[in-house]
Amino acid sequence: MSAEPPIKCFISYARADDTVMRFVDQFAAQLAHFAFADRNRQVEPFIDHESVGWGEEWTPRIQASLAQAAVFMPIVTRQYFDRQACRDELLTYHNEAKGLGVQSLVLPVVVLGHSYLTEENADPAARIIADRQYRDFREAWIEGPNSPVWRRELVRLANDLVTVVENAERTLASMPNGTGAVCLPDDRPGSIELGEATERMVAEAGPIAMRINATMEHLGQVLTERSAGLAHLEGDQARQAIRDTAAAIEPLGREFESGAAELQQVVFETDAVFRGYVAHLLETGTAAEIEEARSSLAEARGELDSLQEVQEAVALFLEQLRPLELASAPMRLAFRPLRTGAGSIATAVGLIRRWPDMLSETAAPAR
Repeated sequence: MSAEPPIKCFISYARADDTVMRFVDQFAAQLAHFAFADRNRQVEPFIDHESVGWGEEWTPRIQASLAQAAVFMPIVTRQYFDRQACRDELLTYHNEAKGLGVQSLVLPVVVLGHSYLTEENADPAARIIADRQYRDFREAWIEGPNSPVWRRELVRLANDLVTVVENAERTLASMPNGTGAVCLPDDRPGSIELGEATERMVAEAGPIAMRINATMEHLGQVLTERSAGLAHLEGDQARQAIRDTAAAIEPLGREFESGAAELQQVVFETDAVFRGYVAHLLETGTAAEIEEARSSLAEARGELDSLQEVQEAVALFLEQLRPLELASAPMRLAFRPLRTGAGSIATAVGLIRRWPDMLSETAAPAR
């Protein structure tokens, strides 16, 4: 047995993928074996077949895991980005790791969906994977677990996993009490940046939400006007009317998608500032500073109620229009931006919902 403590590796994946691809369990077992055989480090993979399972105290659990240099390993296909739990896990773990200066502990493995991974993508989850220099597992998966290419890629991945963990362990050990923000003071968010981020969030999120609501109202008007005449048409006339309706919806859908992506980006950037500041504050902050940060978080989280209303309205809107969406390929294409936008709004709401956990009573030091 290795004298070193085991490395915890949280494996995040879309359940729908493994239902068909069926390789996560074998992947995890071999990854652990090769890490021990090659680098003499035990790896404890955590695979929850329901979700990663952080439970109600999500953020404190991630903070504790990062203090132990635990690895977060998303197994990525295109479906990964459509699963809200996967998105929440990735974005939250990334921002927490960034606050500690150990982003390398996010170690993505990409199986399929490579074309979605561009630095220009409006989806911050896709940009994180693209920026992290992901491990490409496509050919290994195609060849299968008994192939040389599979074994070669898994040995390389096991080596990378141990390397990033040992580097992070040294980094975290150099900080007071073994944890803390490791970026330079000039780069670390302070109380001024915290206040600016809060003000920006409050100032920008509301108007963006109003624009999204206005776009939805416009969409509703267009659909009401056009759908009334569809019931009386048949054959080629009906098909043409559906195509015309789809053409009228499409630019509004893009407008909705753009607004939702903008909202998601504002929240994601705010989340990164908050988590970076909190990582430092939990190490060095006074009781007064922590209480001030709590107030800022509470003020920013005040936007949640209005955003939840938008999210619920969008979900109801899309559900009501589901039959129309299924009517034809042009309609499905026109509705695609609406569903993408709905996912962006859900991501923003999920990030905001967890902000109070950053400075829970149990997490704050007594000073």
